[in-house]
Amino acid sequence: MPGKEVYRQDAAGHIISMLSYTPPTVQLSIDKFDQYTLYSKLRDGVLLNKADSGAAVLVKIDTGEILGMASSPSFTPNNYDGATPMQMRNAAINDSYELGSTVKPLWW
Repeated sequence: MPGKEVYRQDAAGHIISMLSYTPPTVQLSIDKFDQYTLYSKLRDGVLLNKADSGAAVLVKIDTGEILGMASSPSFTPNNYDGATPMQMRNAAINDSYELGSTVKPLWW
């Protein structure tokens, strides 16, 4: 749900007082089983094809919810001492792709 701010501002547009503030409500839609499965299959595919990297996003089509997002190679955020910059980037959200390469639906 979106939040709302009501405030007063001066002629220059600077906020001089906050009258009310309602923070937005955010609900995480990632499913841990789908996330684990997505990452496992992506990692296997990257290794099998000897690719440099891979990225995948699992979207619930009717609502647009993101159920999982994975990038390979990856690292453990709790132990990033030996992680390389390549492992730390999330290719699913950081890289640009040509439009024809982003949506490849599979039907079975």
